[in-house]
Amino acid sequence: MSSAAASVAVQVQGYLDGTAWAADSDAPGAIRFVEQGNWATFVQYDTERLEPKTTTIRAGQTHAVGTATFAPPDGGEVTIDFVLVGGSMVADGEATLKLQDYAQAPDGNPGVGVFEHKWDAIGTSITVPVPLNACYGVHLNVWMPDPTFGSEPADEPEPRPG
Repeated sequence: MSSAAASVAVQVQGYLDGTAWAADSDAPGAIRFVEQGNWATFVQYDTERLEPKTTTIRAGQTHAVGTATFAPPDGGEVTIDFVLVGGSMVADGEATLKLQDYAQAPDGNPGVGVFEHKWDAIGTSITVPVPLNACYGVHLNVWMPDPTFGSEPADEPEPRPG
């Protein structure tokens, strides 16, 4: 009878859940709904544009977790491609991607729960058609890799003798 040995390496990743918003530029906090308090951001869109517009999706105010690319208008619609990167993904659940379109820049805190357009999205790549308009509030529930997951715990102090 012969025997064999094998070893298996398993990689696991811890995740943090977060709130993410499409921002109008690479700068965190660009074009916020309100100046103080809520950090929610929105995207201004030129309804006459001929080129796609790509914006940054930020979670926790400062963590870039992906992009939202707004296609040029087609009829009365705009297609938006969402791509999450770096191990981030849309969280499981209902209405994990919410969007509100606005004819002009919004004023005041966004009512995410009452955003008109909602999708039960999941994964790292989502494409949705939305009505053509001048501004968009885009909110996602995301999971992002926990940068501290798997870190070695601090060394325990040596016990004192006696």
